[in-house]
Amino acid sequence: MSQTQVEQASQRIASLLQEQTSRWADIDTAQVDRLDNAALYLLCGAGLVELRFRGRGWTDQIALDFEATASGVWIDYERQSILPDEVRRAVPAWGGRAVAVQLQPMLQARLTTLGQETRRQAETDADAFVLALFVCKHPVRGRVTVRIVGNESPAPGAVPQDVIAGGGIVQALQDMVTAQRDIAAAVRVGGGPRPQLPPVEATHNADFTIVKWYGTQYTFALGVQSQTVQALWGEWEKSGLGLHQQTIRNQVDAEKDNFRLDTVFRNHPAFGTMIQKAGDGRYSLAPPRSKQKTAVRQNHV
Repeated sequence: MSQTQVEQASQRIASLLQEQTSRWADIDTAQVDRLDNAALYLLCGAGLVELRFRGRGWTDQIALDFEATASGVWIDYERQSILPDEVRRAVPAWGGRAVAVQLQPMLQARLTTLGQETRRQAETDADAFVLALFVCKHPVRGRVTVRIVGNESPAPGAVPQDVIAGGGIVQALQDMVTAQRDIAAAVRVGGGPRPQLPPVEATHNADFTIVKWYGTQYTFALGVQSQTVQALWGEWEKSGLGLHQQTIRNQVDAEKDNFRLDTVFRNHPAFGTMIQKAGDGRYSLAPPRSKQKTAVRQNHV
C-alpha cells in the first residue's frame, strides 16, 4: 500500500467503527468494497465487532444449514478456523469428520461491549491511524457459537479436509493481512512514535487466569474458576448482562450436582466486586462505578 492507501484504510477502519452500534446491522459483503470487508474483519479480530452469519456445512454424507456468531480471530489469512470445530460440536454425529463450510455473503455486525468502549475513546482521544494501529496490533482469541437451522440434504461431494469458502472471505482475508502489514510498516517509517489509545480497561489473557478489570488485576485458578470467568465475560461482551449459575454449570462442570458461584469463588477478592449477584442465582461482571488505582490481588485457592 502507498501512504495514501494506508491513510484510506485507516480512515475506513475508524469510519466503520463509528457506523456500528450495539444493535445488529445488515452488511452485504458482495456489495461493499474490498477495503470495507477488510476493515470489518480487522475490527472483528480485535474483538470490537461481533459478526452473525449463515452458511451451509457438510461432511461427505450430509449437508445442513447453520447460523453462527463470531468475534475475535475466528479465522486467519490461511483460512484456518475454529468454525468447523464448532459445527462439529453442534452436530455430534459429525465428530471426527472433515467439514466443509460455504458462507453466505449477507451478514450482520454489531459492537461488542469492548467495541462500544473503544468507540467512545476514539471519538475524543485518537486519530484514525492510531485506532487502525491499535486494531491491527491487538488481536483477541476467537469465539464462535453455532446453531443448526436444518434443511438437511445429501452432501454435494467428498470433504477430504476442513475448508471454508464463500462470502468473499478469501479476498477479505488477503486484504486484511495487507492492511495489517502496511499500517504497521507506516509506523516504522513515520518518523517517531505516535500517541496511543487509552488503555483498554477490561482485558484478559488467553485462558482467563489473569484479568485486568478497571484498574485491578485478578488471578483465577485454571479450571472451574477461569472457565466461569470466561463464560461470564462472553455474555458481558455480547449483551452486557449475566448468566444463571446453572447455565454456567452446564458449560464448565456439568457433572457437579451442587454448583454455586459463592462456593467456586469463596474468599476470592473478585467475588462481590468484579463478579456480582444479579438476581436469584444470576451473576454478571460489573464495572466499578468509579475507577480505582491499580492493585494486584491474588486468589485464595
